[in-house]
Amino acid sequence: MKLHDSRRLTGANLMAPSALAVLEVSFAEGEDADAAIAAFVAEVTRLVAADSIVIRRFAGGAALGVRAPSDELLVATDVNEWALERANAVLAGQDPGPEEPGRSMLLAALAAARNPSLRALATAAAARGLPCLLDDEEVSIGLGSRSRSWPINALPATAEVPWDALGRILVALITGTNGKTTCARLLARVLHRSGLRTGLASSGGIVIGDTLVDAGDWTGPAAARLVLRRPDVDIAVLETARGGILRRGLGLDQGDAALITNVSEDHFGDYGVFDLPTMVAVKAVVARAVVPSGKLVLGAACDALMAVAGDFAVEQLLFARDGHHPRLLAHRARGGEVWFVADGQIVRARSTTATAIVPVAEIPITFGGAALFNVDNALAVAALGSALGVSDADLAAGLVSFRPSVDDNPGRGNLVTVGGIRVLLDFAHNPEGLRAAMSLVETLRGGSRLLVVFSQPGDRSDEAIVAATHAVLAAKPDRLLVHDMAGYLRGRMLGETTRLVADAATGVTNTTTHPDETTALGLALDEAVAGDLVVVLPHLEVESVTALLSARA
Repeated sequence: MKLHDSRRLTGANLMAPSALAVLEVSFAEGEDADAAIAAFVAEVTRLVAADSIVIRRFAGGAALGVRAPSDELLVATDVNEWALERANAVLAGQDPGPEEPGRSMLLAALAAARNPSLRALATAAAARGLPCLLDDEEVSIGLGSRSRSWPINALPATAEVPWDALGRILVALITGTNGKTTCARLLARVLHRSGLRTGLASSGGIVIGDTLVDAGDWTGPAAARLVLRRPDVDIAVLETARGGILRRGLGLDQGDAALITNVSEDHFGDYGVFDLPTMVAVKAVVARAVVPSGKLVLGAACDALMAVAGDFAVEQLLFARDGHHPRLLAHRARGGEVWFVADGQIVRARSTTATAIVPVAEIPITFGGAALFNVDNALAVAALGSALGVSDADLAAGLVSFRPSVDDNPGRGNLVTVGGIRVLLDFAHNPEGLRAAMSLVETLRGGSRLLVVFSQPGDRSDEAIVAATHAVLAAKPDRLLVHDMAGYLRGRMLGETTRLVADAATGVTNTTTHPDETTALGLALDEAVAGDLVVVLPHLEVESVTALLSARA
């Protein structure tokens, strides 16, 4: 067994609803995986109970997990690595050596790691139905404006905690393959406009109210804790990406509502996720975190997602553009709530009643309904906002206020004009997202010339890169400017993905290659004339791309 990663999953995750110390290993060709796993289990049970072991098999490898209390979790990773080293010796026909003193040293380390004060606080919080969030430096009880935090090395006695001041706030979890950042930002706008003190964590940063307090990709459990410890937050919107779930697990135990927009083929190969059903299971971790009284919003048009919808015990709200979608009709007939578009309006319906909320054409990010992917996002957010108690009037006002601009939704469907040249920026990067973006491009293009600035990150397979390129080529661009992504090679050589894209476009359109996004965009703007449409699909250089556009404007 070859070790690839040893880490802590500090919250609910793909393998278990609680914390795990996990090893990710691969098997050599011809290696007996069953025997290898059995050898690991035999060694690790010298230190931990057999019922604490969780195994997930995947093509060519496995994740080997051990449940442990949060305070023992770091030492539990050492336990795993000790067991793996001994198991590999046994598998190689070697003597693994004596258990001692290694075993006793690890048991002593586990005992030393136990924090009685932390355990007492966590037990007292659980008895009162309060969440306890912790990391290596800080512990908090309650959420947002109803929380208190302490350094982990200076915890109060349970009698010193102001329990009456502590409580929960509403929390919305948002995930999916495409649309999750736009939905998170849009929901935060709806909630903020309705008068709630809102905290948002997304791939664009942490926003409190309408103020960006920390830029960057904040979609993991650390981001959740940052928002949920803010005393000026009464409701939290947490974009929850698959990377955070797989690397560290969820940042909190429960949410009041969740949205899964859709799940399609993207990011395969990371952390032992090689197929669509497994990726659906990753995204479904947020669904399983919804409280029994909460609500789950699902994209009814996604076959892979709806294949597991019956596994979730909470109330479901389904959305799709077509109100006659069979899944909407069936759900509605059962008395369930559905959201769709009818007569140009966002509509909520249940049984025989239906209520129009707002005309689609008045929602700026839909481009009058031409951006079908943002019609879907508006439906999803309307359903999720309603599930959180937002009134219909506030839903409509919030949806109408959100614009496709670099201020409201940077990098997602931003249309700007530079010297008479229209420029569309969109973060679409997988085949499904690119097909959706290109459908808008075809509408915006009309009879104008189209130039596309495009590349792919190195963590996609050759087949995925070619499929993404074909999705762009379907819009029949007059020029394709392909660029390197030096900061996103992910194990590939510089120029490797660029060649794959350029080869896929050979004979289809005029294609050139360039060192980076900003250079390629600058050349596209130099070549374009008033009336042309330039599409740039930024990845790593969003800030420099927007700065270039501002300078040119």
